[in-house]
Amino acid sequence: SADGTTAALVVELADAAGAREAEAGLTALRAELQAAHEATGIRFHLAGVPVIEVEYARMIRHDFFTIVPACVLTVLILVALYFRNLTGTALLLASVFSSILCTLAAMRLLGIPIGILTNMVPTLILVVGLSESIHVLSHYHEELHLRGLAREAVARTVLYMAGACFLTSLTNALGFGT
Repeated sequence: SADGTTAALVVELADAAGAREAEAGLTALRAELQAAHEATGIRFHLAGVPVIEVEYARMIRHDFFTIVPACVLTVLILVALYFRNLTGTALLLASVFSSILCTLAAMRLLGIPIGILTNMVPTLILVVGLSESIHVLSHYHEELHLRGLAREAVARTVLYMAGACFLTSLTNALGFGT
């Protein structure tokens, strides 16, 4: 700047740099700037898309390994208390977690990274899968209470819930597709 208090240093990263390389490069750059700050007293600030992407990736990892497990544990406890049935709770969670794992595996195989937009996919599958599963399991318990026969309760639940689950899944898919 004209008064000598502000300067900009433009650094361009190679287009081929992946997320890990960008994070490693920015970590090294931050270390250099911290050393320069200690030597000169000049403060440095980083800005730009690579900085934002690396910071978002760090926050996403933090949330994914702290907040999401806490929420899953809370849901597990609430579902177990609601149904008072460990088998039903285990089946419900197994179906949802297998869906999440298959989706994450497919994303990995297709080279789709967990980023700013894709980080919500596991949480969305968890929310949609749990809500659908809770509705199905609740209806099954109602049918079982009314009829007393497990096989008949399963058949009536599938017939009754198939259309509702299909429509809610379709509207979710259309909403996210747009």
